[in-house]
Order: sequence, then structure tokens, then C-alpha cells
Amino acid sequence: MANRDVDELKGLLKEKRFGALFAGDTDNTLIQFFRYIFVGAAATLVDWGVSTALFWFAFSKQNAVAANIAGFLFGLAVNYLISTLWVFKKSAVKNKAVEFLGFAAIGLVGLLITWGITGLFSSLLSAQTNFYQLIAKVVSTAVAFLWNFFARKYLLFSKRSDASATKDASAGKGKLDIRSLLAVVLSVGAGAVILYFIIIVSRAEFHSDCVDTILWADASYRSGKVFSSTFSYACLLPFGGSLLMLPFIGITGLSMTTHVIGMTLFFLLFVLFFVLMTKEMGFDIPSSAFSGILIFGLTLSSEKMREIFWGHVIYYSLGLIFLVIGMWLFLRLTAVEEKRRATGLADRGLVIRELLIIGVLFVFVMLTSTDGISAMSIFTLPFFAAILAVPLANGHFKLKSKRALGTVALLGILGVAVLSGMFLKSRWAAGGITGAYEVAYSNYSSIEDWHNNLASIPKSWIMLFGVTNMAGKPLASFSDLRATLESVKNLLSLVASGLVALFPVIATVFYNKYPDDKGGRAMRMWIWIHWAVTAIVLMGMVCGTLSGANWRLVPAAGTSMIVTGLFLRFLFGKNGMERKKSRSSRLLAVLVIPLALSCALNYFGIAIAPANGWKSKDIYQMQQFLEEQDLTYGYATFWHAGAVTVASGDKIKVRNVTVTPEGNVDIYDYQSDDSWFTDQPGVDRYFLLLDATEFNTITAANPNFIMSAKTLNYKTLESGNVYYTLIFDHNIFSESAANG
Repeated sequence: MANRDVDELKGLLKEKRFGALFAGDTDNTLIQFFRYIFVGAAATLVDWGVSTALFWFAFSKQNAVAANIAGFLFGLAVNYLISTLWVFKKSAVKNKAVEFLGFAAIGLVGLLITWGITGLFSSLLSAQTNFYQLIAKVVSTAVAFLWNFFARKYLLFSKRSDASATKDASAGKGKLDIRSLLAVVLSVGAGAVILYFIIIVSRAEFHSDCVDTILWADASYRSGKVFSSTFSYACLLPFGGSLLMLPFIGITGLSMTTHVIGMTLFFLLFVLFFVLMTKEMGFDIPSSAFSGILIFGLTLSSEKMREIFWGHVIYYSLGLIFLVIGMWLFLRLTAVEEKRRATGLADRGLVIRELLIIGVLFVFVMLTSTDGISAMSIFTLPFFAAILAVPLANGHFKLKSKRALGTVALLGILGVAVLSGMFLKSRWAAGGITGAYEVAYSNYSSIEDWHNNLASIPKSWIMLFGVTNMAGKPLASFSDLRATLESVKNLLSLVASGLVALFPVIATVFYNKYPDDKGGRAMRMWIWIHWAVTAIVLMGMVCGTLSGANWRLVPAAGTSMIVTGLFLRFLFGKNGMERKKSRSSRLLAVLVIPLALSCALNYFGIAIAPANGWKSKDIYQMQQFLEEQDLTYGYATFWHAGAVTVASGDKIKVRNVTVTPEGNVDIYDYQSDDSWFTDQPGVDRYFLLLDATEFNTITAANPNFIMSAKTLNYKTLESGNVYYTLIFDHNIFSESAANG
């Protein structure tokens, strides 16, 4: 919005030419915004009127969704017609059908914004005020309105004068095309959906495995050290997601708010460095956007995939963001190095920049190496292998050449960084601090099991991409539309899982076809990285003790998704591989269709997920029950302990225990602190939360323990599970209790 818009509006008001606010063509943003207020009001009235009329008179009351969709479409049509006739006259898109699709896509993103903000306010404010719905409605309406106006103004209706357009076109910046428009709108929509999942929907999928990252941050905050000597860790990951949550522990506490902030920052960092990396590869904005939309959409394929990427930060997802950041730094180094070689050592600025990037890369590799052998296996080893393999495979690696010596020197410097990181970790973890999960599942399995471990991998792979067991259900049914749609989605997920595995193979076949520039070299590096990660992961799954866990495939799935997204840009994007319109290229284009459809269904499934779906889950009902009983400190087995603690904002502290077959309740020190099992200041009632199986086990083997407590039981609403709460007037792990 230029100053001339403000001056023009002031002049109209001063001269009392109020009619110009309502009549005549105008490019003045303020006048267009003024008119758009009336357009939005009219479209909203049509939307509400049509949906209400259809709800009461046309559709049954159970078909509210259909009535609302119809109302939205009518409102959208009215908004488009009045906007193009009265508000915006100069279009950046020639084709009217394309213009309307762009207009509608922007409106859909606005709808997602409304849903997301409404759900966020419902989650954060419902316990504080009864006016949360009104507040959410006002804020979401305002934000969506601003998005709709400015996105339509500057993406669709911002055609400039012929002179300006000619000038821009000569500079390679012509008017907005549909490819750029779709890229901007779809990327905003995709980002909004993932943020909606992280902030709202993920609460319904939250469980005790998801609390590890925030527990590590809390342990560091309370101890004032990188590792707390009294806390038992699952993994030692000092350079990870806990760093993102640590600053907020002191502000928002051990709570879902802190957890959501950390995961939001993780997503934004992932997007930022992916964009920076693809920019270094020579991608234009649409190519980066479409690749990112595909890759991030595939991370929503299944509940387990969503948990690993956006539910907490573990080395399975850390390795991928490390690879993206490492590639970006390496490509920056390569670009500066090439400029410096062209000028020699005369340009000291380039020399200094090169040394600075090497220094940053050194520190980055050192810090990632503090995360131990798992992180190094997923990031450092594949990254180093790719740096060395690309020149070797291309025949450019001659030991006496300066380039070869430079590569060896860089790997040597980064090798020192790895050793430095390992030394740092050993100092931080002095005193026997270890990661129980990492240690327990980093051992060999029996050689007799290797065949079965290998055979389980295809099933683990397809389930990771959303394929579910639909045994006994029809492939298609004319009488049951819902079952048919579920079957179609399942089949699409199956095809998508196969294509994500297939495209890296195809990308490898095209290895020599990539352009011999920075982008082409990066593509070759990603191919080497993928196969190195895949080999390491498969070795761990076949020969290791965690073979049945499908989430162990996430690093290989992640590099496969990245290679797929990048390869499709080289195949179909501008300035990609030199190729003819052959049958093979058309076949590959056809293969992309089911992959894109599956990805779109992933986004759609999250977008329509209810904002309050988490309220019916067991852990939140446990939290509510414990609050009603005014119980603030107690114990439960792992799957109920950490999740209830974080869900309650640490108001109810539930610590890990285990119930033995002999009916004993023992301390479970996994993800626990020693101080949790001692007498707590100010606590005179301790509880033990048990599910029905655990309660029956103790009752049968140790009835005196049950009789020594007051027992309350309740049934959860959705699952129907029965839980028992034993209330004691003492800490069951105190010395007096043990002696008694």
C-alpha cells in the first residue's frame, strides 16, 4: 500500500467526494479494502442464509455438512462476482476459469485459518473463560478476512501498467502465472493444515511416548545442566527438540503449550531450511513449494508417521532436518568456493566467507555428533559418504588435483568435528548417564530371527504410509459408500507407499541425466544419502532387536520422500533434465497422479479432523477425574504417567511405575527422576492409577495392598475402559511404607 493511496483517500474525504468510495474503477488499496468489507458481509449473509435454509427445509438435520458446504459455495460465488465487478478490475490471470479456481483456493485457505484459530482458542481458553467462542470467532474472522483480501489483491488482482509489465518481463519477472499462484496458495494451505495438526489435532494422538522431548527439556531446566544426573533418559539428545522447548519451560511450564510451541518451531525450522536448500539447488519458488507440499504431505500418512515428525522430536526426525541443514551449508560452501576459485585469493571477502561457512559447518557437525551413534548413523555417515561418492562416481576425484585435496581436507575437518562432539557428549554424560532405550535396542538380535525380521519390513513400510488392516471389509460396496471410500483411500495409500519406494530407484537410473551444476550435484548427493540411510536402517531392522517397530523405517522413508520430491522437479520443472517427451516421461507423469491424490487426502483428512476430538481421549478424562478428586501427586504405569502430567500442565504429577506379575508395584526409572519417588512436601494424599488388568493382577496376588487404600473407579466415555484410583495417606515408596 503506497503513500499515494493514503493521499488519494484523504483528498476524496476532504473534498467530500464520498461517491468515489462506492462507484468507479480504482486501484487504491484502501478504497478496495473498504468495498471488500461490504462484499464479505454480503457473501457471509448468503452463506448463512443458504446453509440455514437447506439445513431446515431441504436436507435432513443430520446432513449439516452438506448444507454448510452448499452455503459456502454460494457465498464464494457471490464474493467472486461482486469482487470482480466492483472491487477488483485488473486481473493477473487471463483465463477466467483459472481466476475463479485461484479465488476459490484462497477462500479455502481462509476457511482453514478460521478452523485452526477457532480450535486453538477452544483448546487454550475454554478453561479460562466462557466467552472463548466469541473471542475465537472475532479473531478468526478478522484474520481470515485479511488473508482473503490481501491474497486476492496481490496474487490475483495486481496487474500492473503495460510499461511496468514490460520492464519486469525484460528482467524475467513477468506477471503472475497460474503455476506461481497455485504454489503460493497451496503451500500456505499445506502449512496451515500441518500447523492445525500440531496445535490442535495432535492432542487427540498425544500419548506418553510424545512427552520425552519436553521431559528432557524440563530435566535440563530444573538441574541447570545439559544432562541431569538424577534423571533416567531414553536417549541422550542434547542437540535436538528439547532445545526448542527449554526456553519456554520457565514461562509456560511442563505443559501442552510448551510442547506445541516446540513442535511448531521444529516445523518452521524444517520448512525454512528446506526452502534455503532448494534455493541453493536452483529451484524457483513454485518448484520448492510443490516439492515441499508433497514431502510434508506424506509425513501425515499415518498416526505413527505424524507422531515421529510432529508429535515429538526423536533422532528419526532429527536426522532428516540435520541432512537438510547440512546440505544447505555444503551447497553454500560450494557456491562460495567456485566464486573464489574463479578469482583466486585476490578477493579476501570470498576467502573469509568460505572460512566462516566451514566454521559453521564444523560447529554444526560437532553439535549433531553430541547426539550419539544413532544421529551420526542417520546424518553424519550418509552425509560424508555423499560428499565423497559424487566426485568418485563422476570420475572427477583425482588424488593430486586441488579439488580432491579440498574434499579430503573438508572431510578431515568434519571428522575432527565428529570426534569433538563425541568428546563433548562424554563430558556432559559423565557419571554413568545413559540412554536406556538407545542402549537396549542397539544390540544384535539372534541370527535365527533375521529372516523373519527381513520379511516384516514390507508390512512395516506400507503401514507407515497409512495402509490399515481392513480384513473382512469389501473392496467396494454400492450400499456402503463410507466403506468404499475407506477402501479407496487404503488402496491409494498402498500405491503411494510403493511409489515412494520406487521413485528413488528411478531417480538413480537417471543419475547421469542431471545437469552438471550445483543443483544436479545436490540431487546426486541426495541419491547417495538415501541409499546410505536405507542400508543403515535395514541393517538395524534385520540384525537388531527392534525389528518389528515400523517407525525405525522413518529415516529411510524420509530420505525417500525427499528424493522423490526433488526428482519430480528435475523431471517436470523448469531448467531440469534435458529430455524428450517420450513414453517413459509420460508414464512417470501418470505415476505421480496417485501419489498426489494420496498426499491430498492426507491433508484433507487432517483439515476436517475435529478440533475438540482430544477431549474424549482417556488421558484427558483421567486428568479431569483426578482434578475433581483434588489429587495432585501419584503413580501410574508408563502409558498413563507422562501424558497425564503434561496434559494437566504439571498440576497433576503422575510418575512412572510398573506392575509385576506378582502383584507388586515397583519404581520404573525409565524417563523418571529419582526425586519423584520420595515424600513430596505438602502432599498428604498419594494415588495409584491402574487400568482394569493391572488392578486385577494386584487384587489376585496382593489383596492387602488394595485393602490398605481407598478405591475409586470410573469408566471413560469413548473407549469404555475402566480405571481404578487407589488413594493412600502416605507415599507407597517411602521408607515407612516399605517397613510397614
